[in-house]
Amino acid sequence: MIPTYLSGLLLSRDHLRHLMKAESSSLLLLSLSSTLCSLLKCGS
Repeated sequence: MIPTYLSGLLLSRDHLRHLMKAESSSLLLLSLSSTLCSLLKCGS
């Protein structure tokens, strides 16, 4: 009972870490694209 519970906790923690990574990378891409857009608008 306990080992499976512990492994489940570890799995969920790993899953959370992956989710956080994906979220941060997507946010970074969004901010980068928005800054690029503003730069292009200012340049034209």
